[in-house]
Amino acid sequence: MQYDLSFSQLDWRDRHSRQAIKKLLNLAQQQTGFTTKGKRMLIEAAPGGDGCLILVTLIRSGGDVKRKVYKIKQPCGVFVYEFETAEDLLSAVERLFASRHYPESTALLLFSGKYRLIVLSLGGLPIAAEAILSEYGRLAGKGRAAQAAVMEHGKLLSQGDVIGKIGKCMKQSG
Repeated sequence: MQYDLSFSQLDWRDRHSRQAIKKLLNLAQQQTGFTTKGKRMLIEAAPGGDGCLILVTLIRSGGDVKRKVYKIKQPCGVFVYEFETAEDLLSAVERLFASRHYPESTALLLFSGKYRLIVLSLGGLPIAAEAILSEYGRLAGKGRAAQAAVMEHGKLLSQGDVIGKIGKCMKQSG
């Protein structure tokens, strides 16, 4: 069943999102007997696979039960990938560039004889990009502290749209 929703679009203030969640809850009730009648719900969503995971927690209604408020933290936006060889790095860059779904803010450094690519991606790294980077390299760290350590101890080779710059050069020579 297709609901035309993505994790990034899911918002309880959006009418389409609310209708899709209601349809899913009705389907769950029809197929399993799951019911929300007389109960409050906590609905959480997280990206997963090619879609998203929706977790529904039922909370008893009534009385003096104080409602808990949860904050949804933004996914980490800084990822540091390490590549053993220039060939591994270039293979990853070539595939990312061809996919056209790559973060434009990156930095490439030489760090202890290996290449490190710092990827800045607000809202988290796209699943396709993460798969490509992990295929040719390894995740060496996340967050501003990992970025700062590499920037301080590595040799900066390029920054900005590194994937776009290298990808264009590879496409022209190929």
